[in-house]
Amino acid sequence: MEKEKMEEFRETIFLLPTSIFKARIDRRGRIYKVFNEGALAREFNLATEDIQGKFVEELYTNEMADTMIPALKRAFAGEVVEFLSEIQGRVFNNLIKPNPKPNKKLDEVIGYVTEITEHKITEKTLLHYINHDQLTGLPNRILFHDRLNQAIVHAEPNFRKFALLVFDLDRFKLINDSLGHAIGDLLLKAVAKRIKAGVSSVNTVARVSGDGFAIIVEDIKHEHTAKKLAENIIRSLSKPFFIEGHELYVSSSVGISIYPNDGIDLDMLIKNADIALHQAKDKGRNTYQKYRYEMNSKHAKRIKIECDLRKAIEFQEFEVYYQPQTDADTGKVVCMEALVRWNHPELGVVLPSEFIPVAEETGLIINIGEWVLREACRQTKEWQEAGYNHIKISVNLSARQFQQENLVETVSSILRECGLDANYLVLEITETVSMQNIDFVVRTLKELNELGIQVSIDDFGTGYSSLLYLKSFPIQSLKIDRSFIRDIIDDTDDAAIASAIIAMAHNLKLKVVAEGVETEEQLKYLKENHCDNFQGYLFSKPVPAEEFEKKFMSKRS
Repeated sequence: MEKEKMEEFRETIFLLPTSIFKARIDRRGRIYKVFNEGALAREFNLATEDIQGKFVEELYTNEMADTMIPALKRAFAGEVVEFLSEIQGRVFNNLIKPNPKPNKKLDEVIGYVTEITEHKITEKTLLHYINHDQLTGLPNRILFHDRLNQAIVHAEPNFRKFALLVFDLDRFKLINDSLGHAIGDLLLKAVAKRIKAGVSSVNTVARVSGDGFAIIVEDIKHEHTAKKLAENIIRSLSKPFFIEGHELYVSSSVGISIYPNDGIDLDMLIKNADIALHQAKDKGRNTYQKYRYEMNSKHAKRIKIECDLRKAIEFQEFEVYYQPQTDADTGKVVCMEALVRWNHPELGVVLPSEFIPVAEETGLIINIGEWVLREACRQTKEWQEAGYNHIKISVNLSARQFQQENLVETVSSILRECGLDANYLVLEITETVSMQNIDFVVRTLKELNELGIQVSIDDFGTGYSSLLYLKSFPIQSLKIDRSFIRDIIDDTDDAAIASAIIAMAHNLKLKVVAEGVETEEQLKYLKENHCDNFQGYLFSKPVPAEEFEKKFMSKRS
């Protein structure tokens, strides 16, 4: 809330208007002097004579008289007494003060009655504003902490358990950055509505950060209850959202901690749920993890990786490995994929699966991605100048890289800097990235094509692509995800999917690359179904530049 707005609310609450009823009352409780006659007539249609001379119990209901009479006694004893009353939905503040005469004897008191209905409404509005998220209407972090403490207080003496679930939206920033904050806000509102509809009203659902949510599930008997809810959240959010003409897909990662097993206070429960959340992300996202004690060491390692990542480029700890792609007809290497490895001074070689998710979350993926692209282009040009056969280099673009407005300019600049012809560069984007902000994707792909750069859709078959959009994308190839290749011989469904992708791609005049090819049987099946190129351990694992040069580079004849 803006500072000026807060001050306005405070003034509204604490500066009470003129009282509508003021009277002197004697020790017997008789009203013998009435002021503010005009206000009485306006508010209650009463004349002074209707009240003056009457006893308090004659004017008030039994319930109010039970409050008023003890209050009068306390006032005559020298106290200032204040209490609230409600009549027909209207709220009044009652103030009774001693009124000593010169001889100091307390023969009378003065009573004030002031209507504060509007102020109570304003106060209630302010409290709601302070304790609730203004976008989704859910409890915010302040109220969430209060509810969590209440859950602890309730559970502790009764030896009861409750669960804390924290979750966020995987790659929400991608949608927010590509489609704008207005669409992002509408998506968050839709997510909140969907989650709240699937959770019992006795549980607390809160928005605790940008795309972060938390749920408190009280009085659970088994951990299975929390796990079942996590599964429901993931399943619910996997269904498409239709926002302002956009069909959006999100997934969620969920972390779970249980009171008192995983923590006996607020900070410990939240910390351990967050640790479990990060473990879920490390497992590939769109899943949940229940906190376990051994996660602490993994979490500590993750924090170390994040800190050390910030220094890795400066200290030249990254290295590009290369994996060949072979042509189905000739068996020759026609392309090589650039894959980053991190030579950590203490941990040894750190695989991308361990540090890329951290780099994406922290935004460091932008600098790392640009370094890999530059190094891959530099090495490719170096091999060309050394007289080796000219083969293409394929480089992955992260979601954050691709959504940069200056992406085309950055790629073009790196090509000029390295002196590499754009025809030798293939950029790979994932299927999921390609389906976010279609207009931006199509525009960017066209600009890359105009430079002479080819584009391939990576991990095809694992996302939610639409053939309507796919046929309009200016791309040149698809890569069948390794998950379909792995069981292609034993699983008829995977075999059918792979052959269908190949046929569809060829109908769209696209080449098909199968990645993760590890056996001769897989290769034979793919060749029989006319797959164009192959990549996988059957040919070579990713290797450093020097080893790749010895194994696969040959001098031009």
